[in-house]
Amino acid sequence: MRDCSHAIVLCPNLESLVYLPDNLAMLLPVLQDKTSLKDLRVDGRLMTDQAEKLLRLNKIQKLVIDFGSWNVMDLLPKWTEVNHRTLTSLTLFVGV
Repeated sequence: MRDCSHAIVLCPNLESLVYLPDNLAMLLPVLQDKTSLKDLRVDGRLMTDQAEKLLRLNKIQKLVIDFGSWNVMDLLPKWTEVNHRTLTSLTLFVGV
């Protein structure tokens, strides 16, 4: 995990990230500084305080959330409002 975080830190112009392990919370501190991030796919099993950290990502064009917790789903309207000028694609996957 440390290597993954370090790799993301070393990419100041990161535009796209797919991260599907269910430990996204560990990457949240480094993701908050990624102002160029436009395309994001993540596992959505987060607590409310963790999900709120993603609100700083305000240039998202394509957002895919896998298995979003109710905390993430409750925050989804606010997240889409923050990205309303750029968001063109929203996909939500849920387990059956």
